[in-house]
This record gives sequence, C-alpha cells and structure tokens, in this order.
Amino acid sequence: MRFELEVALGDLTYEYSVAFESTSKTKEVVVLEETLSAAGVPAYSRKASEVRLAGAKESFSIDRNLVALPVIYDPLLDDSDFKGWLSRGDFPRRTLSSCSEEITSSRRLSGL
Repeated sequence: MRFELEVALGDLTYEYSVAFESTSKTKEVVVLEETLSAAGVPAYSRKASEVRLAGAKESFSIDRNLVALPVIYDPLLDDSDFKGWLSRGDFPRRTLSSCSEEITSSRRLSGL
C-alpha cells in the first residue's frame, strides 16, 4: 500500500510518499519506502530501514515499524509548515474525497 501527498504551502510544494508491505513471517505491516522533498529538492529517502539524508554520504537505520517523517530534522529544509499541516489534519474536504475515489478505483482495477 502506498500513500502519496503533494501539498502547496506558501511558496513551497511538498511531496511525501510512504509505502508499506506485509512481512511474510509475522504478517505485520512495515515501511518499505519513504521519501520527502520540497520544491523538487529531496530531503531524505528511505528503503526498508536504511535512511539517507539528501547530500549525505552516510545512511542510518530506523525501525521499520516507524515512519521517519516525525523523527527526521533537516536544518537545510524547514518542513515545519508541512509537518504542522499534517498534524492539524485540516485537509480540504475535496482532497479526502478524491483520495477515497482513487482508492476505490484502484481496488476495482486490482479486483479487491
């Protein structure tokens, strides 16, 4: 399952994506991939537990049961507007409607 958000706040457009998978052994849902960018500039990317900040040579690990977004702070990217917008949950009604329509359409196409 993948969730993607593109949000214009002020002068910046934020793009956030997170994908989950179910493990075969325990059937728990874990993070597969995660990315955040602002104005087309990547802030971080993640594959499984490995997180790499943009421009960094080194990576670090984070528990696959946790999303990285609330944990990562990049001083070069002020993402407080985006994180604040997410935490308030003040999404336009049409955004939620279009999301549920897309999910319903996707389920029809995949036979779910």
